[in-house]
Amino acid sequence: MLRHDLFDVDRLLGSSLAWLLTTIGSAAVFALAVTVGARLGAGSRAGATGAAFVTALALLPMHRRLNTAVGRLVDRDRYVVDARVQQFVRAVRDGTAEPEEAEEMFRTVLADPGVRLLLRRPGAGDVYVDLTGSPVRLDDAAAPEAGTPVRVPLSSGGTEVGLLVLGVSSARRLRRAREVALAARLPIEVSRLRLELREALRDVRDSRTRLVSTAAEERRRLERDLHDGAQQQIVSVGMRLRSTQRRLEPGSAEHRDLDAAVQALEATIAELRRLAHGLRP
Repeated sequence: MLRHDLFDVDRLLGSSLAWLLTTIGSAAVFALAVTVGARLGAGSRAGATGAAFVTALALLPMHRRLNTAVGRLVDRDRYVVDARVQQFVRAVRDGTAEPEEAEEMFRTVLADPGVRLLLRRPGAGDVYVDLTGSPVRLDDAAAPEAGTPVRVPLSSGGTEVGLLVLGVSSARRLRRAREVALAARLPIEVSRLRLELREALRDVRDSRTRLVSTAAEERRRLERDLHDGAQQQIVSVGMRLRSTQRRLEPGSAEHRDLDAAVQALEATIAELRRLAHGLRP
């Protein structure tokens, strides 16, 4: 492991150098403001006060610019990483990249092929899934040669929504992983929302399948009830009426009434059969 990877010297050096240059720049601004004030005829006290005010206004913007410039020289890798992450975020926002490519982006910018981006499954407590929605055990998330995995929590609105599991651990890599995760919160959040949407659609499909299966079973039950229950009873009544009709004088009023009743029963049986066939899925 490199020494600067342990102590993060480049970051400390860049910050110290930026503040040193800021101090020198502030002194130059103060001296220039005092000189200008003296030439304008302001008293020494008023000139010093005005120079201090001007210096205070210029201090923070000057430090930010110097810190950025020094950082690009001293810790160039950090700014290269930031540029790649911002490029990926813009691509996701423009629709030219998929948010699920965030895991590969993390592996590239962190130079760690063992990085895993895990999301907490909605409504499932501490169950984590990968970007395809497949459940993942945290103990199996890191590469076998990585040893104890280092996990960087990912939060949204104060709630943990996932984990970034590093395959290679160091203080510098851990800090950079936190910075990258913060900069890439848009793709991570979009991935999480898309995962929730897929889970919701899967629940809807499962519910629809259950409803269709239940409806089909109910139709089959009703068909059996019509065939084995009411239809058989009507057939039995019709046969008894026919038997009674044969004992009557053909052409009599009772004979004709029974014949009409049997025909009505036959029409009812035909209607029940039609309904039973129409209920089949």
